[in-house]
Amino acid sequence: MRTELYFGTNRRGGEVSDDEFASFVDSEITPRFPDGLTLLTGYGQFLNSQGVLIRERSKVLILFLSGAGRGSRHEDSGDPRRIQDLVSAGVRPEGGLVRIGFFLSAVL
Repeated sequence: MRTELYFGTNRRGGEVSDDEFASFVDSEITPRFPDGLTLLTGYGQFLNSQGVLIRERSKVLILFLSGAGRGSRHEDSGDPRRIQDLVSAGVRPEGGLVRIGFFLSAVL
């Protein structure tokens, strides 16, 4: 299954730097998904709850999750709880990665 997670980089007082995001990838993403990943940098926009258009740099993380015994070297690499754990890790009260959205799709 293909999973895409979208990370916004805006935060109160500025933006998540590339070094901060790289540290997040090293400490939170790679240990959960050791079989590999693709990370893209983009530019996105959305309407906030007040209807104001917000523009920001974003990161798109693409994972191909496999079930146990389906080509993964790691027994639980396809466990959807790993996605929820990552989302929880990304929402940091000290103003880190504030918003994470995700999209799941099956790859045929």
